[in-house]
Amino acid sequence: MAEQQFASYATTICAKQKTKYAGTALTVLYAGRETALPALVGQFQQAYVCRKLTVTIVTGSDSNALSASVTAGSGLTGANVIVKYSDIESVAHLSNIRTINPQVSDFQTSPPEPGPARTSSMTPGR
Repeated sequence: MAEQQFASYATTICAKQKTKYAGTALTVLYAGRETALPALVGQFQQAYVCRKLTVTIVTGSDSNALSASVTAGSGLTGANVIVKYSDIESVAHLSNIRTINPQVSDFQTSPPEPGPARTSSMTPGR
């Protein structure tokens, strides 16, 4: 079941990438089961519509058990797939960064000060 869904996702995402978002990086955020990640990688690698694309999949602990051979890519008909492991689960340890360099103020571990909410988002195609 997951492979059929992943095949559909890969085909749709790559087709839109080539037509609507050509020239932009193709990054997929994966927050699924560790055991299903190789199937997703494989679908991007096998989908002919993904050929000549590089797909970067960013994930967390889902890639802990991922074998390097999954992204080896010999004889692919589709995309070259890169899996990036994002290991930071908590930024609490960054609170001491000001001790090292008082000029750095990029990281805050306390809640924001009261005031109007500031958000921004961009959805491709809208």
